[in-house]
Amino acid sequence: MREWNKNNPEKAKEYCRRYRAEHPEAVKRWKDRWSKKNVEKMREYRRRYYEKNGPPAKSGSSTYNPTAVARHYAKIKDTEKYKEFMKAHRKKMLEKYPEKYAARRKLRDAVKYGKMVRKPCEKCGNEKSHGHHEDYSKPLDVIWLCHKCHCIIEGRWRGEI
Repeated sequence: MREWNKNNPEKAKEYCRRYRAEHPEAVKRWKDRWSKKNVEKMREYRRRYYEKNGPPAKSGSSTYNPTAVARHYAKIKDTEKYKEFMKAHRKKMLEKYPEKYAARRKLRDAVKYGKMVRKPCEKCGNEKSHGHHEDYSKPLDVIWLCHKCHCIIEGRWRGEI
C-alpha cells in the first residue's frame, strides 16, 4: 500500500480526502488515539505552531491576535466564496442599518473631497485612524480613533490593553 501511495500521490490524496469526508467520526477517533500515544510530538507541534502564529486563546474567551487574523484574511479574501459572502453580508447590513451606511458614506465623501481632514487617534495619537460616530444622524460629527481604541470604546477588544 505504501509503495502504491508513493507511485500515485495524486490518487492517494484524493482517496484520503474522500475517506475523511465520508468517515469524519472514524478520523476523529484515530486522531484522538494518535494524540494520546504521541504526547511529546503533539507538545512539540504546538510549541512550533504557537511560535509561528502567536499564543492560544485563553480558556472561555478568545484573544485578538492581529497577525493571525491578517494571515487568515490574506488567504481567503480573494476567493469567490468569500466575495459572495461579503456581498450578501453588506446587502443585509445595508437593509438592516441604512442610517449607519448613509453616515459612513457622507463621512467618506467629505474626506475624499477635502471637506474634512482625517486626524490622528484622539486617544493614543496613532496616524492610522477612522471616524467613530456617536450619533448617526450627525454624519460629520465624529471622534477619530485607531482600530484598537475604537474596539475598546465599543467593547469589542479582546486583547491586552
